[in-house]
Amino acid sequence: MRTSDGTASDTGFTLVETVVAIMVVMVVTASLTGLFITTSRLAHLHGDKQTAIQLADDAMERVHALKVAAVLTGRDQKSVQAQWANPLSDVHAMLDSAVTDLAYDDDAADGAGATAAVPTAPLERTLNGLTYRQYFYIGTCVRPSAASSECVAASVAANAGKSAVIPFYRVIVAVTWPGRLCTGNVCTYVSSSLIGSKTEEPVFNTNAGADELDLTTEMDSTVYDDVTLPLTLDFTATGGEGVLTWSAVNLPPGLAISSSTGTISGTPTTAGTYATRVVVSDVYDQQDYVAWSWQIKALPVISTANTSAVTIKGGVAFTKTFAATGGSPTLVWSATGLPPGLTMAAATGIVSGTPTAVGSWTSTITVTDGHQQAGVKTFTFTAAALSMSVAAQTLTINTAASVTIAAAGGIQPYTYTGTNLPTGLAMDASTGVVSGTPTRTGSWTVVIKVVDAAGTTVSKNATWKVT
Repeated sequence: MRTSDGTASDTGFTLVETVVAIMVVMVVTASLTGLFITTSRLAHLHGDKQTAIQLADDAMERVHALKVAAVLTGRDQKSVQAQWANPLSDVHAMLDSAVTDLAYDDDAADGAGATAAVPTAPLERTLNGLTYRQYFYIGTCVRPSAASSECVAASVAANAGKSAVIPFYRVIVAVTWPGRLCTGNVCTYVSSSLIGSKTEEPVFNTNAGADELDLTTEMDSTVYDDVTLPLTLDFTATGGEGVLTWSAVNLPPGLAISSSTGTISGTPTTAGTYATRVVVSDVYDQQDYVAWSWQIKALPVISTANTSAVTIKGGVAFTKTFAATGGSPTLVWSATGLPPGLTMAAATGIVSGTPTAVGSWTSTITVTDGHQQAGVKTFTFTAAALSMSVAAQTLTINTAASVTIAAAGGIQPYTYTGTNLPTGLAMDASTGVVSGTPTRTGSWTVVIKVVDAAGTTVSKNATWKVT
């Protein structure tokens, strides 16, 4: 364009440059958008794969958690053959007959494989909006004993002249999930593991004789109780290959297990309850175990509430209950050196009876628990000798009077006599009470005598006045 004076205008060029710049920005933005989308998809793919790896690990743990003999349980022949006939492409090579033999449960009914512990049908898990499928393929292979070579099909090993071989299960776990960047829009992660397939596992003998330890229920012991508990098992009948190795988890402090014999021995040192497990393993690391709650109790201790000094009365019925803490059932009581006439009940710890003599006795009380561990305490039983006191009295004439003479100790019952009593008074021979009404004044030297059941006599004099 030209102006009115005939000069050229720059406006046209400016508009063209602006349009070109806008077009360049649009092209760059469009290309970056594709890059951002691709990068985002790759990030999602990485996260989805991490989830698949975790699911594959979980699936493998599902297999490892089973006893070896149960790995194939329920995987029927028909279901396994159908699974192997059309495997995922990523596992096809691992099922080749040169490296893996078909394996199934001969006793399983047709179709049982879909619901087996390790199913032939895939398990579905939905996480983060994606549906993942876990596939389990299980076959067998062998490899030479004491070698780390590749595990191969049994027929291949036989053709190579390898006679001493170790059998394994080849466990293959595949996890699939939808993904646009994967072939056919399906992504796959595969892992595999070898598990010793020797099914003759060592098994604890549950038919042990009465003299053998049954560890299937709660048991107890006592602190400082010497313990020797051989776990006697018959592996000839129940399996296990080669040398067996023993181990234990959570044994009470002070106890240990012999790895070669399975003998637990030692001296428990700490009271408490221990969830103990004893495991036996063979050369293929196949295991069996027994577990029980082992309660270590403190030694029986006679209660400190029972004071060591015990007072008894001759001829008077006596009962005292002794108590103890700790120990294992059943507690049994015994005593030595008890006073004549007293005995102890073994089941209850009660000392009872009627003492027939006076004196002092040092007695030993013992409580023994079910593990023959004993708590001992010494007590002194004392029965006082016969004694009596008679006090001087001043009585009033023609006024009723009553004076009680109280004897103590000795062997009851007592017999009382009184001589030279004031006129009008008399003594009750069984109670020792002097009573009546004095009828004249004066002073009397009375003589009071008491005889106990053992024939012991005590006599006392006193001056009684009547005014």
